[in-house]
Amino acid sequence: MPTAPVEARNFVDVSDIHLRDIRFVVTRADGRLLNFSDAVTDFTWNDHVNTAGASVDLECSAVVSEILKIGGEGSSAMITAPLIDLDTGLLVRRELWRGTFEDVIDSRSEGLMTRHITAYDLAKYFASNEEDYVFKNSTLSTILKTVLREFSVPLGSITDTSEKLGQIVSRGRSLWELFQEAVQRHFDLTGEAFYIFADSGRVHMRLQGDQSRFWVFETGESLKEVRRTRSVAEVINVIKIYGVFEGETDKPKVEATKTNADSQSKYGKRQRIEYISAAEDESKVIKMAEKTLDAFAAPSEDLEITGWLVPSLRAGEQIRFIDSDMGINRIYFVESIESSWSTDRAETIARVKREPVDPDILLSEVEVA
Repeated sequence: MPTAPVEARNFVDVSDIHLRDIRFVVTRADGRLLNFSDAVTDFTWNDHVNTAGASVDLECSAVVSEILKIGGEGSSAMITAPLIDLDTGLLVRRELWRGTFEDVIDSRSEGLMTRHITAYDLAKYFASNEEDYVFKNSTLSTILKTVLREFSVPLGSITDTSEKLGQIVSRGRSLWELFQEAVQRHFDLTGEAFYIFADSGRVHMRLQGDQSRFWVFETGESLKEVRRTRSVAEVINVIKIYGVFEGETDKPKVEATKTNADSQSKYGKRQRIEYISAAEDESKVIKMAEKTLDAFAAPSEDLEITGWLVPSLRAGEQIRFIDSDMGINRIYFVESIESSWSTDRAETIARVKREPVDPDILLSEVEVA
């Protein structure tokens, strides 16, 4: 798990930003640039670690002659907002999102027109294209880079991986499904969870939670409300590994058993079974079992946080959630983000899960519950 200093407290994007501060510029199919910021009355941005592309929904209202200037389906757009640069303290306009209009709905009444636009960033491209591929003993990063180059998609920061994934065959599936299988295969072998996303017109792959700075939500400063759910339903504290070999008809032989004794004493025995064959590397299966116990020995904890505007927080990053009344001061993994702006509101809903974190950066300052 990547580490960061405890004092890293990022309030950069919870400043007082309103819809009027956000700029919307579209590039039409004919190459014309149009600033339609004044026409936007409502804006929602959604991002999830398992979806192809962050999406935006825009509501635009104006007289017909003005609204028709806005590019229609197939046009590309960029959204920017003024954010504070932590290094200089200066307010700098930065890109929040860029993508392509996919659906455009126009409604006209008494000389006024409303346009509803749904758009997606570059990662949605992979859900819209299919191809046949056969990869043999390639790594996750090799698979991603190969496909991006073949489809002429700009590469961003792609974390290099070294684990060979065996054979992956894609027949008539979307590129996104291919990527998700490779990501899942890598996770099964290593316990490392990667996510793929688009930013600034390029595609990136990053280890979930791998960032240099943590976001912070705090009661009275950036937090409006929170819903907390804890459950032992998914706890795993015993993994039994059986060897299944050709020609054997009796009950499989137990090759190894891994246990989290502390978890078992608290929540009872909750066992999962894994099987290995002669063709598999037993040490890798045992290593993955140990990682699984580390991740699932404790109860799951999910939060739904509603806070002030955080326009550049991404699904897959981490936040520190602080609420002294609930006794929480911990780091959570961000599963999804929904940010909304209108003339009278600006807020973000983040759905987050508690993740194992390096104890060197937690200490007693975080583990207060």
